[in-house]
Amino acid sequence: MKIKLEDNTAATFSKVILTGSRNAVWGISDCGEYHIKANIKPGKKLNTLQEEAEILKYLNERNCQTCVKIYLSSEIDGDELRSIYQKQPLSPVELPKSPKFPIMVTEALAHSTVIYVPDLLLAIIEQKKLGVWNGDLSSDDIMYDNETGVTKLIDYDQAVMLDKATVNMPNVDYLKWLNKDSKDRFGTFGQFTFYHNINLDWDEHIGPLFTNNSFKIDAAHIFNNQISGQNRPKIKYPFSSQDIFAHGNSEQDERLRLLEAIEFQQGENILDIGCNVGLIGHYLNSRGCHVQCIDIDSGIVSGAQIISNISNVSGIKFTCQDVDTIETIEDFDTICLFDISQLTLNDEQTALRISGACKRIIIECNLNEKETKIINGTVKDSTAWNFETLEALISFLEESFPRFQFSCDHGNTGHKNHLLEFSKNRH
Repeated sequence: MKIKLEDNTAATFSKVILTGSRNAVWGISDCGEYHIKANIKPGKKLNTLQEEAEILKYLNERNCQTCVKIYLSSEIDGDELRSIYQKQPLSPVELPKSPKFPIMVTEALAHSTVIYVPDLLLAIIEQKKLGVWNGDLSSDDIMYDNETGVTKLIDYDQAVMLDKATVNMPNVDYLKWLNKDSKDRFGTFGQFTFYHNINLDWDEHIGPLFTNNSFKIDAAHIFNNQISGQNRPKIKYPFSSQDIFAHGNSEQDERLRLLEAIEFQQGENILDIGCNVGLIGHYLNSRGCHVQCIDIDSGIVSGAQIISNISNVSGIKFTCQDVDTIETIEDFDTICLFDISQLTLNDEQTALRISGACKRIIIECNLNEKETKIINGTVKDSTAWNFETLEALISFLEESFPRFQFSCDHGNTGHKNHLLEFSKNRH
């Protein structure tokens, strides 16, 4: 059974099986990338399959990272579905003789063998801020993305769209409201439950992750499964809001104070290389800039988008890219380099690509650098230099970035790091 998806790719399904409720069949594509669900008869669900698909589309359009991607919502010929289903031995029931069945195709992920409670709460909080509650969350609905480390949720057939008051409800109150909603709708009971087989003790599993109503986001597995560097917390700088907070391992106040003195134009196009969780991007966005952020770590890129969604920061584009391997960089007014472990300035081609793509470079670095990054699980050297004077470092950077001239040392951001600005010569 070959199905054409909305992006014009095709997915082949050679097998579908009945769900436990016997109201639908499901299967995984032969390539392992896609999951199909076909409703074969009405069930006691709040949403039809088409309505479930619309909720997923809504979340996808808002760059939700903690739900599965949807690729198709359509119908399939009844005879075709029955033919595939009947090929399976010992099929427990016959499919109805309907001429067509509604279908939905999403990404296929593995069920999470371990439920990371902080990551589950992170998913719930992100989707709350985007206006959706999954409705009947069970352990079978919790998936794990091996590429990014993100915990994702599936099955939105009991999902509800939240009103503004609920979206803005303090996190702790919201979680308790979910518990009451589950009990009211499904009659489940426990110390704390989102539905039937996820029973969590508030004092042991949930309460310690909050300070007042602010969630300790750096407790989540996604921010501790290190990929991009060695023995470093993924969230580098502390931040705090009414919804989330992180301790970080470096201070950011001095960096932001120095950035306040730098001129940025309204609508200025900026690329932040090595963005981490996007805090500099948030700041530049608040200054009226158009910001794109890249990082080598796919998990941290997803995490940055989650933090933006929870923080109601829109308009920043986050992508997973290695600047050392990008063939071309589109044009920007300014490129920021606040994490030089992500590039190899000793590689002439990397510096040339950066130089050719902007009018200004703002770089934070030390006189002595010895950085590494992990590529495909292997630790490799990246930026490395050792200079005795700031003048020698500036001279090296001017040579590294052709046609750029040093314009300002904005000061020390901490740990002897200088915030240096270079501008492109007009000639």
